Amino acid sequence: MMWLLTSKLGRMLASAGAVLALITTVFLSGRKYQSDKIELKAVKETLKTHERIADAPISSSRPAAVKRLREHGQFRD
Repeated sequence: MMWLLTSKLGRMLASAGAVLALITTVFLSGRKYQSDKIELKAVKETLKTHERIADAPISSSRPAAVKRLREHGQFRD
């Protein structure tokens, strides 16, 4: 088995393996980066939604609530 590492073919296979490992590592780290970026975007959108919900005025009467919903296009007739 040691003769394979010292032969020309063995060195070429080792080089090819190293290049393949490098390419795989770069590809997988890029996938993780993209996944993290998408997850961060989703968290930011969720936070914005929660802030909008928290900042929504509390209507004391039904007609005031219906009016507010109609103004923002969120009321279905």
